[in-house]
Amino acid sequence: MATSLAQVSFFRPRIDGPELRIEDAVVSKLTDIFERTDWPLWVGGSVPIGAGFPDIVSVWYDPQVVTLGDFHTADGHILAYLRSVRRATLATIATRLQFPTQQLEDRIRQLEASAAVDRSTRNAFAIATAWREILPEVVTVEAKVSDWQAALQQAIRNRIFAHRSFVALPDNVAERVMSGRGFALHGVGILAVSDDGKVSVHRPARQNRPSVWNYYFHLAALAATDINSRSS
Repeated sequence: MATSLAQVSFFRPRIDGPELRIEDAVVSKLTDIFERTDWPLWVGGSVPIGAGFPDIVSVWYDPQVVTLGDFHTADGHILAYLRSVRRATLATIATRLQFPTQQLEDRIRQLEASAAVDRSTRNAFAIATAWREILPEVVTVEAKVSDWQAALQQAIRNRIFAHRSFVALPDNVAERVMSGRGFALHGVGILAVSDDGKVSVHRPARQNRPSVWNYYFHLAALAATDINSRSS
């Protein structure tokens, strides 16, 4: 089943032009390019992640993510910290993250209610097992007409929160750069888009483990908020 533009949540105004047509072609072929049916799919365009706005972000998510509908900025930091340690007490989390204790207690209580965080008998907290991989796969795509070097740099940056990162280029450009050392070195994939809108994988992306968990959980929150708003 093709992905329609109506199913995509865009976070910035879209500007007509050749790069927009590349984005639209990729969006329409997402489910063909990335054949996954084990998890539901959410797609965002120009998604605000840190200081960047990846052109296309495809998120296969655990349905439990929708409990993050009332997300606070601090929650991403808390989940990211607990994702990197086995468990921690409230005092340790407050010290590490430099959060006021009352604010932290309020957010921990909300995360417990969302089943994102578990409390142990020693009054320490751990991220719930399901939430360690609440987004089983995140795939980003940067679309460019000719400036593939810029697309590559953006795609490399996206790997800090994505499992796979691609650039999408016109097929003649994709053919010319597919053997470029930077793509192989950083594991960035290449999607080739023809004039008639066909999309093919010229170079597969190397599977990656996200490293900036704050961005990862921020993305989970954005997806959850949007999914909830669409279903209400």
